[in-house]
Amino acid sequence: MILKDKKFDEIIVFLENIYPPYEAITFNNVDNLLRLADEYQVIELKNRCNQFLRQQPCSIEILKLAQKYNLKELIENCSKSIIKNGNWDDIMKCIRNNDFNFETSNKLLLLRLDELENLREEAYGTFRQIKITPG
Repeated sequence: MILKDKKFDEIIVFLENIYPPYEAITFNNVDNLLRLADEYQVIELKNRCNQFLRQQPCSIEILKLAQKYNLKELIENCSKSIIKNGNWDDIMKCIRNNDFNFETSNKLLLLRLDELENLREEAYGTFRQIKITPG
């Protein structure tokens, strides 16, 4: 049997993650494992990959993987974290380059809008507390 578009090493790692004792999931193999788990509908492996990614600090790369493999909870959590802690210029570059689909881009932009609205409210509240006395 010939497996088109598959590399021997990738298949070996995939098989080592289907049957115990499982091999470690790493940043180097998680994309491949998710791709094969999706293709062959190995839900248990997809869940283990998702768990691995959820344990990592959120990043644009993790958000891209979450989007690529439709890991909805990870998309939600990572989007919030990236808006709160990420570099807005990098996020906008990804949005402009269409690295994110419409749904993810929209989520990021709405979260950013909420963040800016909260900052405006805080600034307005601080401004109202300042009492100016005629001098």
